[in-house]
Amino acid sequence: MPHQTHTSLANIYNIADLQIALDAWTLNPANIIETSINRELEFRAHPLGFISCVIFTEGNRKARLHIWPASKDIRQDEGITIHNHVFNFTSWVLAGEIVNRDVFIDRDGAPRSVYKASYSSENSILVKNDETLNIMNGETCRYSTGMRYSMCAGQLHETRSSGTSVAVTVLITHDLSADRPLVIGPLWGAEKHEYHRRLLSRHELSKVIKDI
Repeated sequence: MPHQTHTSLANIYNIADLQIALDAWTLNPANIIETSINRELEFRAHPLGFISCVIFTEGNRKARLHIWPASKDIRQDEGITIHNHVFNFTSWVLAGEIVNRDVFIDRDGAPRSVYKASYSSENSILVKNDETLNIMNGETCRYSTGMRYSMCAGQLHETRSSGTSVAVTVLITHDLSADRPLVIGPLWGAEKHEYHRRLLSRHELSKVIKDI
């Protein structure tokens, strides 16, 4: 369980020290957000329904802050939320609850479209391939405050918050590939999706902090 004594992100300047504080559960989610705002880091809306902020970048490793508002206004609701990553990651849940569902390729599964993701300026672009994949649902796990989980690059999955309150997670990622990630969508899905990863204002972030 998280400790009651807190460490300020203002006193942390690298991923190694951040991981020590995360493992000790001494970081307060509101402090992380406020310190990141004071450092003038960018907070952007993500098509999978969360607000994303890169706290540190060190070579092929990153520390990422994800905030999942109770509102679903940020999410790109097109049935295209199953995806994989080109990095390994460990995620610490500092507030709220995250629900993760593994998805596997299986010839007896349901056929789905495959999209390749790319990035242009401030936009995420998904383009449908000619190929399809048959997929099957795997285990669904819930991770609440004080829990952490890890995932390997390439694993298809779908992640969301439980929706009952604001969830805050910090991920440490390790890039393993320069390939583009895959996104899985319905067979009848559009040939192309484009999502603007807009910057959030200080006012919007202040409202999120109050809800934690």
